[in-house]
Amino acid sequence: MNLSEIISDAVAILGLGTDSTSGSVYQREFTRFANDAILLISRRFKQSRTEKMSLDEEKCFRLTDLDRVCYKIDRIRTVDGKDVMWEQDDFGSGDVHCLFRAGDERSIVKVTYQFRPAKLVNLEDVPELPEFAHDLIPHYVAAQHFFGQNGKSSRSINTEEMTFERMLNDLVLEHYGEPRAYKLHGYNERLL
Repeated sequence: MNLSEIISDAVAILGLGTDSTSGSVYQREFTRFANDAILLISRRFKQSRTEKMSLDEEKCFRLTDLDRVCYKIDRIRTVDGKDVMWEQDDFGSGDVHCLFRAGDERSIVKVTYQFRPAKLVNLEDVPELPEFAHDLIPHYVAAQHFFGQNGKSSRSINTEEMTFERMLNDLVLEHYGEPRAYKLHGYNERLL
């Protein structure tokens, strides 16, 4: 579902029209609300991505060199899949120092991190979320629009907010179909 389809679905939920020009009137407002919804959904998922990073001569890389804004580093591995110890030099510095054994001359690592999805700007842009999460976005947009128009709680606002929250709560697993998703969070089998 791209931004154009999100806007069209929100317009249909709100009953604001059925023609193609109906969405263009609300495009700027609905785009802002859609980006807010994407951030909420992404934070619930704690979705992550993996990128290869080149290390400097001090075995460091900068968080700003990652393709997306980094919320949290989940794991750093060597290219051949071995875990790497790491530390951030100073809080907020953005410099991440990888710790290797003496004589280990690695220059590239794979960084897995939780990220902030890219903003939707163009009508063809697709949210950086799993496709099954796209259906939630128009309900959030509709609820925010209702709230902005009425300025007070109403049945329409509550209905759309509850629909969004219900659908969001149904997305309980971080990765559907993956055995790790069914384990307890914070479970560490090495402690047993």
